[in-house]
Amino acid sequence: MRNLIQKTYLLSSKEWQKKTLDIINKTTKNKNNILICGGETVKSIYRNINIKKISKKKFILGDERDVSLNSKNSNYNSIKKNLFKNKINKNKFIFFDIEKNKSKKEILDEYINKIPKKIGASIFSFAEDGHVFSLFFNEKTFKKENKKAVYTIKKKNFPRFSISTKTFNSVKFHIILCKSIKCYKLFEQQKKTKEGIFRYTEISKKPYIVCVKKII
Repeated sequence: MRNLIQKTYLLSSKEWQKKTLDIINKTTKNKNNILICGGETVKSIYRNINIKKISKKKFILGDERDVSLNSKNSNYNSIKKNLFKNKINKNKFIFFDIEKNKSKKEILDEYINKIPKKIGASIFSFAEDGHVFSLFFNEKTFKKENKKAVYTIKKKNFPRFSISTKTFNSVKFHIILCKSIKCYKLFEQQKKTKEGIFRYTEISKKPYIVCVKKII
């Protein structure tokens, strides 16, 4: 594949935030639809994104725990506070709209109907067990989905709504955040052995940048 950019930046704790923000700003400048994750790894990044510079972009939240949107465990709630500074334009933010009077199917259908056909970029963290969004590739029951989003039940954690591998594969460019060298080593191991994310998605065929936070 011609001009396939796949880069890695090993960054000290001091460099992490600034360099990652610079990469996000440069690579998403001309991209209007951006898939994003929640979680602790991205909080400090989101807090420092200039809300005025992203006001015309549409964001798609990739996964959500099956909890109230006001819960401290809600990705929506975290992104609302940290990225959007508590000012959300719902026409520019696609999320799993969890309400008590809605069935799981209704929530999924509403979300799926709003997902744009083209997603220019994604920003997501690569976890220490190798999952991205709520795609747990290491589970024996994991399989590719033809639907755009799915509902999964985990025995030791919250049930979750998530994009599917189909939606993940529609993204043109990925910004991958590894909060530690341990995460990055697993990413490289899976790349080498073609397991996990490299087995179940088309990430090896897509351009990406990996930002790794070294503990120094």
